[in-house]
Amino acid sequence: MEREKLLHYLAPCSFLCYTCLALRDGAFSECAPRLLAYSEDVCEFLTESFRLPPGEQKEQEAFFDAFYGTLGQLSGGGCHGCRSDAALKRGCLSGCGISDCVREREIDFCAQCEEFPCRKAEEFFGKDPPACSGAGRRVAGESGGWTPGAILKR
Repeated sequence: MEREKLLHYLAPCSFLCYTCLALRDGAFSECAPRLLAYSEDVCEFLTESFRLPPGEQKEQEAFFDAFYGTLGQLSGGGCHGCRSDAALKRGCLSGCGISDCVREREIDFCAQCEEFPCRKAEEFFGKDPPACSGAGRRVAGESGGWTPGAILKR
């Protein structure tokens, strides 16, 4: 893989952006539409093939409705990545500052800095796992929840 693409998928803080639910060209955004297409008629097939009783049929339909809804959300990642022009003023997480610092020092990752671990890094990495919206702000009201809806909100 070429260097620029690797840097796109690895944030300046060393988070693996490729596996983030919000990354526009990440694993979830690439795979969810295909999975949605593959599973399009599964619920109907199962219901008809196994002749489920009405109660179980409704339960099955509710499960697949939720499943399809989640896949739809995962298909719509809006983050361009911390190193993109679109993220220059906001980064992935509210108040991060790591992207700006790395850019100013002309290094690729926070840990490459001679001052590491500095106050900024300690404040950032010392937090609980952050909930990221992919839109440059911490998701309000989320307590450790990395739900697709919370992460993909615009």
